[in-house]
Amino acid sequence: MASQAQTGQKAEIALNGRLPAIYKVDGTLLNDKATDYLKEKDIEVKKIVHTPFPQRDTVYITLKDRKLLTKILLATRLTVQQIAQQNVSGISKTSQIIFLLNDTLITQTAKLKISSLKVFNIKVLRATKTSYYTNFPDVTFLYIYTKPVPFYIR
Repeated sequence: MASQAQTGQKAEIALNGRLPAIYKVDGTLLNDKATDYLKEKDIEVKKIVHTPFPQRDTVYITLKDRKLLTKILLATRLTVQQIAQQNVSGISKTSQIIFLLNDTLITQTAKLKISSLKVFNIKVLRATKTSYYTNFPDVTFLYIYTKPVPFYIR
């Protein structure tokens, strides 16, 4: 099977109002950060499937060495505090961050580590920017999504 894109190059899909691409490496769903770990020589086949609705593309990658996927999955694991430090600016030491993983409140964050390759999206919401949490000026909500946000057809 011939590749439709240059192998080893990151697919810049999230342009022109399209949703971010979904990446499947050897059948495993990963985010676009996984392609940073791949070199042209590691990829056997790369195929991009464009879909008009929803406007989200899928990038299928087959690796020459299946053990490389395991190495990628074992790559950097971050605590939720490290994710917050990288994505939330202007937080004072007295500020409270409430973590949500796939829209579920995380109550025990001490030992939780998430692979950076599994993080698809991060959304920061300050309590002062909402109409319902205005009494909590130093609270920030950090939404971490490890899978694409679902969409619904009505």
